[in-house]
Amino acid sequence: MKKALLLNFIFILLSFYTSYSAQYSWLGSINSYWNEPNNWNPRTVPTANDTVTISSSSNNPILRADVTIKKIIINSGVLNVDIYTLTITKTAKLNGGEITKGTNGNLILQGDSAVFAGTLINTIVSATCNNILLNGSEFRHPAFLELIGNNACYSQGENIFQSKVTFKNSGSGLFALGYQLPNTFQDSAKFIATSGEGIVLNTDGKTYFNGHVTVSCSASNIFFGSEASDSILLAPGKKLSIATDGFTSGTFFLRKFIQLGTTAQDISLTSSAVFNCNNCIFNAPVHITSPIVLLNSSIFNDSLLVLKTGNVSSLCYGGNLFNGYSQFRTQNDGELRLANSAGDSFKGTVKFISDIGGTLRFAYTGTNYFYNNIELTSEVKYSGSNNGIVIFTGQNNQTFFGNTYTFNKIKVDKLIGNVQFDSTVTISDSLIFVRGNIITSASHLLTLKSTCKVAGASNASFVDGPVKKIGNTAFVFPIGNLIFYRPLEITAPSTSTDAFTAQYFHQGQNIANELDSNLESISLCNYWSLNRSFGSSNVNIKLSWDTIGCGIMDTTNLIIANFKNSIWKNAGSSAKSGNKYHGFINTNASVDYSYFTLGTKTSNNLMYVAATISPSYSSDPNISHYRSIPDDFVGFNGSSTIIAGQTWADLLPVQLMKNKAISTLRFPAGTTGNYWDWRYGWYTPEKQLPVGLHYNSLIETNPKIAGDNIE
Repeated sequence: MKKALLLNFIFILLSFYTSYSAQYSWLGSINSYWNEPNNWNPRTVPTANDTVTISSSSNNPILRADVTIKKIIINSGVLNVDIYTLTITKTAKLNGGEITKGTNGNLILQGDSAVFAGTLINTIVSATCNNILLNGSEFRHPAFLELIGNNACYSQGENIFQSKVTFKNSGSGLFALGYQLPNTFQDSAKFIATSGEGIVLNTDGKTYFNGHVTVSCSASNIFFGSEASDSILLAPGKKLSIATDGFTSGTFFLRKFIQLGTTAQDISLTSSAVFNCNNCIFNAPVHITSPIVLLNSSIFNDSLLVLKTGNVSSLCYGGNLFNGYSQFRTQNDGELRLANSAGDSFKGTVKFISDIGGTLRFAYTGTNYFYNNIELTSEVKYSGSNNGIVIFTGQNNQTFFGNTYTFNKIKVDKLIGNVQFDSTVTISDSLIFVRGNIITSASHLLTLKSTCKVAGASNASFVDGPVKKIGNTAFVFPIGNLIFYRPLEITAPSTSTDAFTAQYFHQGQNIANELDSNLESISLCNYWSLNRSFGSSNVNIKLSWDTIGCGIMDTTNLIIANFKNSIWKNAGSSAKSGNKYHGFINTNASVDYSYFTLGTKTSNNLMYVAATISPSYSSDPNISHYRSIPDDFVGFNGSSTIIAGQTWADLLPVQLMKNKAISTLRFPAGTTGNYWDWRYGWYTPEKQLPVGLHYNSLIETNPKIAGDNIE
């Protein structure tokens, strides 16, 4: 009995001893050996359940074997683990000083917490703790830092990682890095999230990645940057990529991420993951593959390939700038929508691809600028569903090609060049012209729905090619050819589904030469086509003229000519407006919907005069009643004078021509001569002479005034 009681007492005593946690401070009074009792206060070597505090001393501690303790506090001084492993099982508060090693030493931190608050970590470190705080330390060797606890950990930042580092969150809390101050990564960095609230790299200053960056996530999220954070910079020659264990769930979020240099980037997420790029800049080719892709206010200075693979919609905010070639492709169900809240700008050629089952929309809302070509596939859906407008702009020719497509709003505002539609295009809301033309063809027709409004067409901007209009309202077709805008207007069709197609040709017609008896002449340099594409409505038409080519000198006998039953016929004139420089002419006659041009029903009394005029000037003082017309006066009113103060209009031959109602002078004479309206100085090519006027030749080597005659 006594023996049993004694054994129990010894067991209790041993249990108390092993559970007792003593507080040890390093003195270093004897030497640097960790296992020397006299170097400690109290004078015993710390054991696995003890707490150690290290501060500067005459002899800094050096391990001579592997050591395990419960807690450690380092305020200053140097702890050398040499070639051994120091394991902390509860808490580590590394407030200053240095932990260094020999050839192969290790620091292992476990348990409740590890706080790096100024200590220089000059050894390999592995921390797996419930709480990890990184507040201004430097790591010169590889580091592995895993958060396993339930609490959010907000690290202040201002850490420097000179070697490879891995951050992992396998707990349920948030692992926030650089919450107030930036971090610098001189070597590769890896971020792993397997649970909890993930990892956030958030900073008020610039964060530098000078090595490769890899991420992986099987749950939760990885965020680089936040709304209030500063830029995160990836050094030239370095890559941002997905680790081999993949990014299969949660969100990979980049904000104010700037890639420096020209190294191509490949970011590939799978399963249900989301890639979100916000206010980023990439200066190299980028290939993004993800079930969900979100792009917001980012700049891509080289090519961009985007592949959406998931069946959940990706609604990209917009406000992006694509300076290089870009391609957007969607697979499976779910929509890939660009410019959901703000417009995008595309400086390079862009291609939109929607595989079977997928839906892709671009220019959904806002103002969207396109400076180059657009290519799309048949599955790409209607753009501008939320009042988005597509603006064709830039200083080069553009081509829109692919299959049938419907726009909501289009605006053409090009400093140089035109837009060619190599695709059948429909516009539902509005078509606005500023500068540059849209070029269409019969096989690539532009159709304007009944709801479509047109504004701004002029000599600087119009449709060069056929245009179809659907609806039951009066309409002005914004058509022209080359540099000449010549609209054609129709009255309202009777039904909303009726459609008419119009086109202008700035060239002489070769349809037929035969004129009916009520038609004396037709234009030799322009004509229109108007066809009833659908329905049975009859409409009245209105044509136009302008002094810039194919002008007229008199509107008195001007009529509309209609090609009907294989002959040009007089369609009459129900109304005219304008003058001989610019105007419109209407007809309400029954017409064939085919070809139309301007014509005359009788001749008028104006003449074109072809004259060879000597450039010499007679100096005979006895002959003062005539003048020769120098060649530098022809076609340029007032550009020179024969004598000081005298202008072209002062010349007697000019006065005589005016009295004789001569309108145009050809100088010099001959079949290749050019015609000029001598009264205004306008050049007129022979094939563009006004409609219905006769040509009389007066060939003189030196015309003179003799009474009322030209000699």
